[in-house]
Amino acid sequence: MKMMKNLHNPFIELEGAVNVRDLGNYLTTENRVIKPHRLIRGAALNAVTDYDKVMIHDTLNIRRVVDFRTLAEISELPNQKIEGVEDIHIAVMTDLGHGASLEDIIAEVAKAPESNDYLLNINRRLVTDESAQTGYRAFMHDLLATPDTATYWHCAAGKDRTGFEQH
Repeated sequence: MKMMKNLHNPFIELEGAVNVRDLGNYLTTENRVIKPHRLIRGAALNAVTDYDKVMIHDTLNIRRVVDFRTLAEISELPNQKIEGVEDIHIAVMTDLGHGASLEDIIAEVAKAPESNDYLLNINRRLVTDESAQTGYRAFMHDLLATPDTATYWHCAAGKDRTGFEQH
């Protein structure tokens, strides 16, 4: 199912999280529309405000947060607890020989002779590594098992580990 276009503005403004977007209302090549307010991706929730917590629970009706970050990233910047929202960790990235925080990755890219090769390798591993396949499979099974529950999933910045977009 290739997504063609979004029928609304997908971005959701939170004070303490970036790159938050609703994947609902995308029109697929089969002319179906993805259910809105069900699949929401973004960055980590370590800096959310009280306003954000109300928005996440009451307005967006999110009841599950799936964290794709490594255990090192989570211990460094843990998600804030949100009343009535379950926090689930699903590992999709194994040790890269250094931390997997955004700062660590930027540092590795800066010293790599071919930084594009380094980033391509990370993206390749997010598809081919057994840990990634196992983690994403568990995530998809969880989504299918909770059809009436809004889910927010994230990594550090809401980019690579939360999904790829084909252009």
